Amino acid sequence: MIPEIELSGHDINKFIVDINGKDLVVAIGCSWTRFWGAFDDCEDFRSPNYKDNIDLFNTYSYTGIVSNFLNINSKIVMAIPGSNNDMQSRLLVEFMQKNRHKFNQIFVLWGITSHLRWELYSNNVNQPSMFMLGSKVPPGKEEERKWFLTRHWNEKFELERLSQKLVLVSNYLKTLNVEHLFFPVFESYNNFNMNLNYIDNKHFFNKSDSVNDMMHLWCKEHNINIEDSVLANPYNENEVRKLKVLIDLGYLSKASAHPTIKGHKDIADRLVNYINKF
Repeated sequence: MIPEIELSGHDINKFIVDINGKDLVVAIGCSWTRFWGAFDDCEDFRSPNYKDNIDLFNTYSYTGIVSNFLNINSKIVMAIPGSNNDMQSRLLVEFMQKNRHKFNQIFVLWGITSHLRWELYSNNVNQPSMFMLGSKVPPGKEEERKWFLTRHWNEKFELERLSQKLVLVSNYLKTLNVEHLFFPVFESYNNFNMNLNYIDNKHFFNKSDSVNDMMHLWCKEHNINIEDSVLANPYNENEVRKLKVLIDLGYLSKASAHPTIKGHKDIADRLVNYINKF
């Protein structure tokens, strides 16, 4: 019998829900995990009318490939483009509280996004609202972001806060007997810039390596100049040059600098090989 899941919140219309049994993959993250921007001829993915192609997602996205490897057909994809780790972990915990008991086996795949993104409650729209450095924001939100950055932003603190969040979520999932794998997508988060000692190696991708995010692993393997311990800011000139090389190599799309089918396949292979170690 296929379980009926309970979801709530203003983001529910943005989820991919594909339930075919009582084993489940839950994917959280941003547009990388969502499989948006993978095709150069599809530049309308930012449109509110854009519809995800489930067949393409299941076949070519790293979430779909990992799900197939795990032999799990059902999936909930709460990967919202432009979202932040605060939102992602909030949605995950809410989902687990309401639905964990309905499934035999759950595997959580978290593509950790940038600490340069965050979530605040906005009285302008009466709901949690996404902010990020280097992005344009709707009218009325720019002043909120400027006020927050002036009074409340400190990068070291944000890294410490993200470290604590990752540890807490991982151990929460362990208490529920939920298998999971966290991995950084385009900024390296590891024991060189965080304290992740209380997360098992099997649950955090290469946390002992100074470069462990997918984008900069490509850079490292193709001798694109990066620092040993890198926290990428995708909005500065050096990062733009790196993106161009990765586009030329076929890992990122020309239209949006998101992972292509080749990029997703490479990421999936890394994740599957990592899961196989344990």
